[in-house]
Amino acid sequence: MAPKSLFLLALSPLAGCASAVYRFDAGPILARANGDVAVAGTASPFNSAAKNDVAADLDLGDTSMSAFGRLQADTAENRFRAQSFALNEGGQGTLAQPYGDIAAGVQVDTALRVSTLAANWSHAIVHTENLRLGVGAQVGYYRCDFTVRAAASREETIAKSLVPMPFVEGELFFGDVALGASFAGMYADAGDARGRFFDAEVFARWTVTSEFQVFGGYRYILLDAGGTATNREFDADVTIDGLYIGVGVCF
Repeated sequence: MAPKSLFLLALSPLAGCASAVYRFDAGPILARANGDVAVAGTASPFNSAAKNDVAADLDLGDTSMSAFGRLQADTAENRFRAQSFALNEGGQGTLAQPYGDIAAGVQVDTALRVSTLAANWSHAIVHTENLRLGVGAQVGYYRCDFTVRAAASREETIAKSLVPMPFVEGELFFGDVALGASFAGMYADAGDARGRFFDAEVFARWTVTSEFQVFGGYRYILLDAGGTATNREFDADVTIDGLYIGVGVCF
């Protein structure tokens, strides 16, 4: 499945449903990466414990701003959503452990590009004036591209995973204000990686008018997995998290 197809997949069940309420959200997200990563070299056995810290060793832990977007459709009992954001960060560090064929102690230029795209569906098992609890499923696409350059060598590791996960969410309503949270998680062998994948969110939303909303929240993604990517074994325990704010338009 192509990653861009997740948006169409999320909303296609409502294509002929005139009673659905649609909402588009957009705004900035202040995201950062943390954790550690190990990449095998070509001449020695892979040591998954020989990891470099994303922030301390690779200098890729700064917070950066990127765009966040989400498209959602609601019927009486079902909700369909697709959302995406990306993180791009660069730095200069000193390796504490070997990284591929680059030796420990070498100064390196580094870059990290993370792309996330999630499509989910939930069905309301409780739906009252003040509370909605929903259960369903999510498909998440996660791509991490680490690039490490030394004077005489360059290592690039691109890991891509398409992960199906159970999904739960809840919202409390206080007049025009809603407080909510969602969680999707799975231990899976997905794409280039095998391990734990978590995707969680908490948010607050203020309905200013029937067509306009303001919101803010926090997103947390865990990619704790290992496998083979770009013809190299790797092991990574990486989190991407950040605060976001934005506006929503209903139609």
